Amino acid sequence: MTKPNRSLDVERSPDLTPSVSGPSARPRPRARARAVFALVWSDQRLAFAVMAALVCGWGLLAGWWTPRGPVTTSQALSAVAISAAVGLAAGFVLRSRWAVLLAPAGFVVVFELARIRTGGPTVDGPHVSTYGVMALVIGRGFHGLLVIVPMMLAASAGASIARLLSVTSARGAKARTARRRLVRRPSGPQQAPHPLRHLRAPTPVGTTDGIP
Repeated sequence: MTKPNRSLDVERSPDLTPSVSGPSARPRPRARARAVFALVWSDQRLAFAVMAALVCGWGLLAGWWTPRGPVTTSQALSAVAISAAVGLAAGFVLRSRWAVLLAPAGFVVVFELARIRTGGPTVDGPHVSTYGVMALVIGRGFHGLLVIVPMMLAASAGASIARLLSVTSARGAKARTARRRLVRRPSGPQQAPHPLRHLRAPTPVGTTDGIP
């Protein structure tokens, strides 16, 4: 009678390869972005400088690209999109509702200085007349509707998102600290040492240390 081949009955050992999951599996760009945002948020002057650079750059670009305001549909849509992006970034960097006022004000100043040499009825200074009011509304009012309004709304949204992320990061840091303390704490109660443990046992009568 032949014995059954037991080599086939041996169970395979489970796969002990650790799966890549948890905080260590997060991508590095996310950690770098958080470090950059924390650096900007920690220094108010740096945040103002970044916001001013964004707003002034968009003002100079708009003054060179559309000195008389958006004329075509593509220019109008591009102005709305870029203004919203700049406002969102300004509010996110500054992390304050002051960006709702500072970003549009800075854009208006830089834009007017950039197109100061451009001539035309919708670009010149306002005149107290019916034609002057119409030119002001068509030239600056329509442009402000396409640029200022999206920038203000996006700046408010960016500030709200930044504050929400800062609060979430602070809560996550506290939770990680508490988890580390809980892991380091011993699982069971520690047994106190016996008070008489350091005392030697009494030597039997009739014997000396090491000599019978």
